[in-house]
Amino acid sequence: MSAVLCESWISERNTEELGCSQPTVSRIFHDVLERIVQQPGEFIRFPNTENQIKQAKERWLTRFRFPTATGVIDCTHIGLDGKPAQFGDEYINRKGFASINVQVTRDQNSVITSVDASWPGSVRDARIWKNSAVCEVMKKTRNTILLGDSEYGIMSCLMTPYTDPLEEYRRVLNRLLTSERVVIEHTFGQKHV
Repeated sequence: MSAVLCESWISERNTEELGCSQPTVSRIFHDVLERIVQQPGEFIRFPNTENQIKQAKERWLTRFRFPTATGVIDCTHIGLDGKPAQFGDEYINRKGFASINVQVTRDQNSVITSVDASWPGSVRDARIWKNSAVCEVMKKTRNTILLGDSEYGIMSCLMTPYTDPLEEYRRVLNRLLTSERVVIEHTFGQKHV
């Protein structure tokens, strides 16, 4: 992430790849930087070593109850002023407006641990997850999960709610999962105008 932020060619590169105007890319870049600066941590870092993952699980348990969780994941749509001239339809999301679908992970204290803002609005959350660096890290770890919503398919490293649970224990698990995912929902609630 820091390498991308330091490169002077970010606007030119994204203008070509995304088909967005330079002012649009600049506004998005500025908004992302503003949000990064407002975070309590100095860097956005996802735990990826055995020791970092162990510490992330321990920190999660200081506030929540999933013993193998290291954080939460979700996506949100950042609206564009209009659809880009090139590949514009790819930016139209399911609600009918042009956007970039941004994946974010957070820890127990609402600190952002990863951001992926490289996908147009039409792309589903599950596809972004399956193609992310965070997914690759998580697939290599054992007994470690992120908590996600029903937009994601369940994986050994990603816990999602049961759909239409009949058994009480599954309903209890869904309530627990929902209460712990509030960390990420508040993030996006704070962002939306």
